[in-house]
Parts: sequence; C-alpha cells; structure tokens
Amino acid sequence: MMKKFAGIALALTTLLAMACTTTAPVAFKAPEPLAKEVAITLMHTNDVHARIVESKTELGYAKMAAAFQEAKAKNPNTILIDVGDTFHRQHRPGRQHREAHE
Repeated sequence: MMKKFAGIALALTTLLAMACTTTAPVAFKAPEPLAKEVAITLMHTNDVHARIVESKTELGYAKMAAAFQEAKAKNPNTILIDVGDTFHRQHRPGRQHREAHE
C-alpha cells in the first residue's frame, strides 16, 4: 500500500514540476506605480480560543467585528488577519492537554 502511495505521489510531483517548468524565459513586467500613496490598516487577532460572547474579561466576537467595521469605515484598505487558535481548547481540554497534566 505504501509503495502504491509513494508511486502516485512521485507521479503527481513529476507532473506538477513539468507543468511549472517552461523552456522559454518568462518576462516579468513590474506593476504600474499608483497615482497616489495608499494607506493600509492591518488588524490582527490571535489566540481568541472561541471566546465568542463578551464578558467582564473577554472582548467577544461582536466587539471585534465592530472594531473592524469602524476601522474599515475610516480606511477601506483595512485588512483583518486572524493567525489561529480561534477554536482551540476553550471549554474542554484536548486529550494531549489532559495527559500532560495528569
């Protein structure tokens, strides 16, 4: 089974490499400069751990959404980046967490 999987993986990798390789050089054209300077606002969330509802100690998704909408109203070039742990071990510890603390 493993040999069959390895053969398929090798074949797909070879096809991908062939599809991405060209014999003729590819010309790269730089984008035209913008007519004016553009301001970009970056907002970031991390480790919210499913804290959906607002409480005394938690911000909650509604307030996060309102903050983003307010920033977006001031600058339409606003980007919200969530870098993970949105739904991780909030209410029920995972198996690895339990085993580590036993």
